Amino acid sequence: MQTLKKQHDDLTKSVVENLCLIRDTSRILPHTVFIEEEYEGEPEYVKYQLLSIHEDGGCSILDCNGIRIDDQYTLYQINIDWLLTIWERHNELLVVNGLATVDDEDPMRCEHCGSTNVQRKAWVRPNSGNEYVDDVDPDDDHASECWCGECEDHHSIMFESNLIADVIDPWWDYLDHSEREIITGIEQGDMSDNEYEKTSCRAWEQKTNLQKIESWNQYESERS
Repeated sequence: MQTLKKQHDDLTKSVVENLCLIRDTSRILPHTVFIEEEYEGEPEYVKYQLLSIHEDGGCSILDCNGIRIDDQYTLYQINIDWLLTIWERHNELLVVNGLATVDDEDPMRCEHCGSTNVQRKAWVRPNSGNEYVDDVDPDDDHASECWCGECEDHHSIMFESNLIADVIDPWWDYLDHSEREIITGIEQGDMSDNEYEKTSCRAWEQKTNLQKIESWNQYESERS
C-alpha cells in the first residue's frame, strides 16, 4: 500500500525535478531553507540560505556563519515545505512579470512518461544566435518530430490537459479495485464494490494533475 512516507517522497521528487528545470534562479535565490540534522542525538531543523540549484539535484548553501557549502547537500534533504515555497514563488514571479503563458499552465508532456523535459523540431535563425522562428510543423506532435529527454527516445508530446483527459483518466477507469488499492493506499475491506468505486474515485479526483501523472508513470513503470 502507498504509505504517507511514499506520498511524501513522491511529492519531494516532483518538486525537486521541477526546480532543477528552472534555468534562471536569480529571482528566487538566495532563499531561506531548513535541513533536518542531528544535534546531541536529537533531530533539529537547521537554518541555511539556498544559493544555487544544480541540474542533478545538488545545491550550494550558506550556513549561519556565512560559510558556503557546495555539493554536500542535495535538494532532497531540504524540508519539503521550503521547497514548495520556492516553487510557488517562482510561479508567482512568472505571472507578475508577464512570463506565464498558456504553456506554463498547460505544458507539453511526453505521452509515454508524462515528463515536461521534451523537445520539438523548430526553425531557427543560425546567424542570429539560433533565434526561434516557429515550429517545423506547429500542428505535428508525432514522435518523429519530438524527443523526450527522460525516455531518451522519440515520443509524441501533448498538452498536459489532453494527457490527463485522453490517457491517464481512461487508464484509471480501466483499473480494477486491487490496482486502485495500491495507487490510493485505500483498502476495500468491507466496502461493497459500488461503495469502493465511489471512494477510490474521490481519492483520485483529489489528486493534482502532477500527482496523477506521477501515479500513472510509477505504476506503469513497475508493472512493465
